[in-house]
This record gives sequence, structure tokens and C-alpha cells, in this order.
Amino acid sequence: MGTTRFVAVLLGLVVAASAQQVKPAPPAPQVQFARPAASTVIRPTQLARYELPPASAKGQRIPVDASDRLAPVLRHLLCGADDAAAQPTVRHASSSRGSWMFVVGTAEQVATANRVVAQLAQDLPLQARLQCSLVTLPLAIAREWRLEAAVVVAADETRIGDLARAAAKHGGALHNLPEVAASPLRPFALAVAAKAAVPETKRLRLRGEMVPASATEVAVRLHVVRGDLPVEPTCAPQEALLQPIVRLEAGKAAMVMAVEGDLATVLIVRCVELSNAPLPKADAR
Repeated sequence: MGTTRFVAVLLGLVVAASAQQVKPAPPAPQVQFARPAASTVIRPTQLARYELPPASAKGQRIPVDASDRLAPVLRHLLCGADDAAAQPTVRHASSSRGSWMFVVGTAEQVATANRVVAQLAQDLPLQARLQCSLVTLPLAIAREWRLEAAVVVAADETRIGDLARAAAKHGGALHNLPEVAASPLRPFALAVAAKAAVPETKRLRLRGEMVPASATEVAVRLHVVRGDLPVEPTCAPQEALLQPIVRLEAGKAAMVMAVEGDLATVLIVRCVELSNAPLPKADAR
């Protein structure tokens, strides 16, 4: 009987165990490997032709390196207007031979950087014929045009003309600046005519510098100030009403607004022509 009872108990345990649902073990966590970043190096020799001599004959003012002037435009081109885009790394390293630039980002961003460098390396790099205008008008009127401070928007001739007429109707003014032929990394400076400046305000001035983004597009870094620009042309102003970077193709235009109290100043930039052939020199300041 003892053996029979033992067998019965054993069978009962086996049946009870088989009746229980055994939960499967959780899957092992998958290791997520980050995608390897792409990178490229911009050597001093690739930008040597864009280094500029000091504005002062005595060399008392040190010009800004071409790599330092290229860096903010390059960052803008790599990120675009998308704040959520992967942020690239653009770093500098100095040596006895000049400044090196190291770009680390996605494959697409590095390809963009390489396209810019390829454009700068051409025997006849891309040049842009630009027309810039400044429209001053009451801020309330500018708001009716759905303009936001420091936000670059596309523009066409119809909208530009309507804005200029609205400005004139409400006591504002349109200031067409001299046309400029912009070469890569060659700063240019323009100013509102002295007779057009409002007596109690400082004269509006514009500084610009162009970088070819591709064979059909340029990026222009701009600064609008009241008063004087730095004596050294390669130096950007410490303070500016506007400091946008505008991307343009031939035949396209863009506008961006600055706000000073109840006054709005709208910068309009047109790209009239892109060419690898020499264009007339930019107007001197």
C-alpha cells in the first residue's frame, strides 16, 4: 500500500504541474547600436584663396579666418530650418599651416558640406548678383502682412510691390540699395543713402557674405545695423537689428523683418543671377 500511495501522490503532482500554464521567458533586450556618424575634413589649403589681408595697411586689425566666416553658414546649411534635425559638429583646429575644420554629422549633412567645398574649389566659383532693399513702416502695418521678427519668408515681386506701397501710404519708405556682385566669402557692405536717412536716427547699413550651397543655390549671411559697421570687413557686427542667413536660387527673393519699438524694418533680398563667369565688382562701402 505504501508503494501504491507514493505512486498516486507522484501522479497527482505531475498532473497539477501540467495543468499550470508556464509563462514564456521575456525576450532578451535588443542592443540598439547608434548609426555611425559620417565626417569630413576641410583643410587650410582648400580655403587659402579666401583668406583676406587686413583692412588696415599697418595690419593692426586682424582679419577673421575664412573657416570662421564659413562655419555659421555651413551649420545653417547642414541643419536647415528644422530645429529637430540632427545637430552636426563643426569644429576648428589651428596649426602652423592654418585653420582646419572638422565636420561630423549624418551622411547627408557631410555630403552637403562636401558640395560646398567642391563649389569653393572651382577655378571660377559661383557668383551671385544680388539686389537688397530695406522697407521701413509702422509695425502694426507689417503685422498685417503676417511678418514675424527674424523669420525669413519667400517673396515675389507682387508682394514686394504691395508692401512698398503700403509703407509709403503709412509714412514709411522703400530704400533700394546698390546692386552687388557677391563672390564667395568676400564681404560686401551697403548703406541707405545719407539724404534718405531720418535725421534723428542712425543710418541703416547692411553687411553681407555669400557662400555657394550648390551649383544652383547660394546662402547669404546678412547683418543690418543702425550706425557704423566694423572697420575690418571680415568682422561681423557685435549687435545687429537683423542677422539672417538667406538661401536663394536665381530669380528668387526673400524677406525678413526687424522690430524696433513700433517701427518695422523689412530686409528684401533678390538673387537676380547666378554665374560662374566673372560679374561686375561689388560696390565699395
